[in-house]
Amino acid sequence: ESEDLVWYHPSEIVDESTIIYVPHTHNVIFLKGGAILDSLLPGSHRPIEAKKKSFFGRKKVEQYYTKYAYVNVTSTLNVLWGTPNKMDLFDPMLNIPVTLGMNGSFVIKINDAIKFIEKLGGINKSYTTSHLQSFFKDIMLTYIKDSLANVMIKEKITYYEIWTEMRRITLGIKYDLEPKFKDYGVELCEFNIADIYIPEDVKKLVEKAYKEKYILKTYGTSHEEIR
Repeated sequence: ESEDLVWYHPSEIVDESTIIYVPHTHNVIFLKGGAILDSLLPGSHRPIEAKKKSFFGRKKVEQYYTKYAYVNVTSTLNVLWGTPNKMDLFDPMLNIPVTLGMNGSFVIKINDAIKFIEKLGGINKSYTTSHLQSFFKDIMLTYIKDSLANVMIKEKITYYEIWTEMRRITLGIKYDLEPKFKDYGVELCEFNIADIYIPEDVKKLVEKAYKEKYILKTYGTSHEEIR
């Protein structure tokens, strides 16, 4: 199918006359006896070379039953994501809980064919764009809450600065997520936040807390005492 990212060539007998052609868009994972032997880069390859000596002085022909997988390493996947539930974070200035949700997109591609096949379930599984979009969406959501919290604390980004500091937040989350994707042989090419939404009751709570903090800082007394 056109959306397949991994395509398995039918099993066959391979000998010294076999040539495997790898297109520039793919790597080929060479398999023997269920084990991964090698990753073949674009070009033409002979998986077996005839041995140069035998008892009768002739080349000894080796052959074995094998299969190989074509892995697309150039196509990118655009994945939409969104937090299924609101996330509870803390404003680093006020140290109060802030509930918010997020959505956006990210772009990935396979860049380590062997690691990708090993990590995502073995050598007999098919991988389509739909499968990967679902799988890596779940992986990303596992880490995004902690990553966002770390970025806000590390960069001292407050609730009111979330929208104006979107670039710093986005770059910080992408930096945290990159090694997670790399563990699966996948490159995180882009990460984007399209929207951040905060419930109205939380907005009112934060606005009240910021107002109280401003009054205390300016007048040395609380808002209630001024009233």
